[in-house]
Amino acid sequence: AAGQRVGPEGRVLGLDISAPLIKVGRDRAKGMTCAPEFRVADAQTWAHQVAPFDLCVSRMGLMFFADPRAGFANIQRHLRPGGRLVFVAWAAAEHNPWFDLAKRAAAERLGPSEPGDPHAPGPTAFADRTRVRELLTEAGFEDTQAHAVDTTLEVPGGSAEAAALAQYIGPIPAQLRAKNGNEGDRAALLEHMRSAFSVHEDADGCHIPARINLFSATRP
Repeated sequence: AAGQRVGPEGRVLGLDISAPLIKVGRDRAKGMTCAPEFRVADAQTWAHQVAPFDLCVSRMGLMFFADPRAGFANIQRHLRPGGRLVFVAWAAAEHNPWFDLAKRAAAERLGPSEPGDPHAPGPTAFADRTRVRELLTEAGFEDTQAHAVDTTLEVPGGSAEAAALAQYIGPIPAQLRAKNGNEGDRAALLEHMRSAFSVHEDADGCHIPARINLFSATRP
């Protein structure tokens, strides 16, 4: 999407630590006039020596930084003065049925999970918008902004597809591993999630309510 917007004089670079996701990016960019460059790299530590960038965007990625302050500072160093960082991350689990329903279902079937650090790297690590703005300021950014956006997760295949995805993305796989769950547990949780998601289903698929946090900041 960024490559389509910058025009023939622009340049776009995509980073991710996941080689399979980088391959998806390269495959999608084939045939583009202004095809982005892709690299397997960690944005928290990656260094680039050429001219600074105008904009850094991230969709559901930065909350996995092992050290978010260091990661933000590294991004800030790669932006020109006045350059912007714009990114989204999940809001708290209670505002996201994808996580909340799965967490409660796993606890009912397998037992409650052990309490952990809510700010540890993970999907909801940036749920606290005030904390993230403070981290951005400490990393050298100014004009930090943050607000919640209500949206929906669209799953064309309906509740069955949504439940199948929940086996691999979200709290259920982590709890199956932590509690030594078996295939019977997996099947029961899949059916539970299919039923829970069915209330959000119509002829066009499953439309699961969601809330994300949208952040932006500027390099001085």
